[in-house]
Amino acid sequence: MEVEETHAPSLWLDVAGRAVPVWVHLPAQLSRVVVTSHGLTNDHRDAPLFSDLRRRLLADGGWAIVEFDYPGSGLADGEFTDKRFALLRSALEEVVSKARTEIAPGSPLAIVARSLGASIALSTAPVTRPERMVVMSPPFELTRNIASLRGEPNAAGNFPLPPWAPPSGQVKGVPALAPEFFDELDDEARRIRRSVERITNTLLVSSTEDPKVEAAEMQRLWEAIEAGDGNRHMVVGSDHNYETVADSVTDAIESWIGK
Repeated sequence: MEVEETHAPSLWLDVAGRAVPVWVHLPAQLSRVVVTSHGLTNDHRDAPLFSDLRRRLLADGGWAIVEFDYPGSGLADGEFTDKRFALLRSALEEVVSKARTEIAPGSPLAIVARSLGASIALSTAPVTRPERMVVMSPPFELTRNIASLRGEPNAAGNFPLPPWAPPSGQVKGVPALAPEFFDELDDEARRIRRSVERITNTLLVSSTEDPKVEAAEMQRLWEAIEAGDGNRHMVVGSDHNYETVADSVTDAIESWIGK
């Protein structure tokens, strides 16, 4: 997967004492704004589909695109081991607040998020209140899904595969996370469950072939949110990055947030 060159951030935010870089792409005539939320082991540059979506929205015009690196990722302050759910939530809330108050005040705001960044988008939705949201393969059952990464790092400094993952090479483990990160899973899982009961106008994208977030887990998430107004579940057959269906998924995201 090609990683784009990192350009200088448009601005920096202070999130609990951590410097968080934000990139802003502004059109000549602003009508809408989208904030992207990357996954646990990505930064904003290499999160799958984000670059394609950015290029499409810039070509369409009218979209302000706001991207950022979570603390412990990319150019943001902190190491991977410093990641905590409260810090991740605060970062997304601060970026959305900046977008609403200064970058694109009065414009409808959408959040497009993937993997753990999508779980954070779900948990913060009662605060961020996006007009539209897309969540791609968010770990929903954190105490089963993310807890499977707990263990002793192997020789490469990564946790071994989750026990349920197929030996496909698509799941390679993650660098060591602090024990405190895992200690927070129960509380964060409860926060997400409370939030999803209230979300509306949200597109859930999941895959029947995802080795990181099982299709059954996504079906249980869908059952929790389908009662909300305007929610939709798009199911595809691909991996966690949607590489084989990138065009169709990007089409669906662009259409959804543009409504």
